[in-house]
Amino acid sequence: MAVTAGVADALVSPESTPARGAPVAAVPPTAGTTATPTPATKSTVAPRPSIAPPPGPQPPRRVGQTPPPLLAAGAALVLDGDSGAVLFEKDGHTPLPPASTTKILTAMVALERGRLDDEVNVTLDDRAYWGSVMGLRTGDRFTLRDLLYGLMLPSGNDAAYVIAVHIAGSERDFAGLMNQRMRELGLTENDFINASGLGRTETNKVSAYDLAQVTRHAMTNPEFATLAGARAWTARGSRVIGMRNLNGLLFSYPGADGVKIGYGGRSAGNTIVASAVRGGKRLYVVLLNVPDRDGESIRLFNWAFAVHTWDEQ
Repeated sequence: MAVTAGVADALVSPESTPARGAPVAAVPPTAGTTATPTPATKSTVAPRPSIAPPPGPQPPRRVGQTPPPLLAAGAALVLDGDSGAVLFEKDGHTPLPPASTTKILTAMVALERGRLDDEVNVTLDDRAYWGSVMGLRTGDRFTLRDLLYGLMLPSGNDAAYVIAVHIAGSERDFAGLMNQRMRELGLTENDFINASGLGRTETNKVSAYDLAQVTRHAMTNPEFATLAGARAWTARGSRVIGMRNLNGLLFSYPGADGVKIGYGGRSAGNTIVASAVRGGKRLYVVLLNVPDRDGESIRLFNWAFAVHTWDEQ
């Protein structure tokens, strides 16, 4: 499938430039009289100034000469959180299997379309998922909020399936909503067929660039940001299920506050979308098919924070 580069982010549309004041028209002379020439005068109507849109955040400046670290990842990208500018990429526009980082988009769509306190009756189709799970059983009842924590922290493929069916009626229809949402954001280097990222012969595909940009958008939602940075959660529905976040950076890297890890076997390998804040500035790191997920993330964060500076705006 041919893919084309998507729009990085929606910009603020400039306001229309107001029409300038028209000069006062001259009054024609009365018929049968001789017009007396009068000196030309300027219009007394002052033109209204054009109103420029407020400037957006400026990307950081490169100030260091240290080259980026050598990476084994199949694709990599560093994104500035404020401006959405790409600070580094390696095959950043090549769609690859994202594995469970898919769940970033799943959670975002569910938050936009669902209500966190809605109680969901769980009905599972064991053929629809495998691998990491929240631990759901048919007949369970949990709020959508609990299911979203089960989706993001232990990377529950069972939670992804239940959320998709709850929101859209089927996982296939939910995948349609995922693709629709990406197009609405101007992101086209992707194709989603399920809510979890699972797949042996067919699976989701997305570029590191699209994954970084949709994460940047999702993190503007405070509920999503809370999910992405939570270290633990206890779901209290018809049963009690304790959960711990599998993202090791949250426990080891200063300033890390999200977002999602994944593993997709031989086809996808390890994947991660990571977020970290230093000096009030946020960077995102995306790595697809990477042998050393945490190590390469840390090297990219350390490099990017060290060789860039953010001017006061």
